[in-house]
Amino acid sequence: MTTIARRRPEIVVGLVATPPDYPAQVVARLAAELADRLAERVDAEVLWTVREGWG
Repeated sequence: MTTIARRRPEIVVGLVATPPDYPAQVVARLAAELADRLAERVDAEVLWTVREGWG
């Protein structure tokens, strides 16, 4: 008998800070906890990935 592994869907959220000074610090703090909060409040069955950058 084979077991089929159910893969969780993934949603990638991007945060961009402009300019890279204080806004980048805020984005870094937000990115650190956003995936967990999205899982708690939106959908725990989704793998939430948060990527950050500046530009």
